[in-house]
Amino acid sequence: GMAEARLGDDAWWAAQTTNEGPHRGKAWWGWGSVSELRKEVERRLEAHPGESVLRPPTVDEAARLLPPPRVNLDALPAAVRRCCTATPFDRLFHSRGRDMIDVIRNVRGAVAEAHDLVAYPASEEDVVSVLRECARRRIAVVPFGGGSSVVGGVLPPPAGDASVDEGYTG
Repeated sequence: GMAEARLGDDAWWAAQTTNEGPHRGKAWWGWGSVSELRKEVERRLEAHPGESVLRPPTVDEAARLLPPPRVNLDALPAAVRRCCTATPFDRLFHSRGRDMIDVIRNVRGAVAEAHDLVAYPASEEDVVSVLRECARRRIAVVPFGGGSSVVGGVLPPPAGDASVDEGYTG
């Protein structure tokens, strides 16, 4: 179930993000950085004492709910492995958008559908390598862009289809 977030619990807030990669410091489940979200929650609770706050799962808690990747990263060519990751944070962050429905799903821990890998191509050559290998293996590729997903564009394909999300790093 959802326990109430405890203000001042630095470890819990730190467990909402990662310290690595292009999205370090961002919350896996919502829009913005963990530090910004924490300040907003604290302001809200100061203005409305006694108001309850939903407690989203930490990255580790949500990772236990993720299905294992259906694509073995180690079996991919080196040019693809170099720019891909299967870390729980990246898979969680890229498998939902930042619209209200996706945020609510994340806060509730509804993460059973997720991308198998996330690619961070650094060059046109990386993009070509990822797309070529995914086409060869018939793996869906889902562009991430800014991640708002107001029309569900970042969601994984239907269950049963493997997917690689091409993560935005800007």
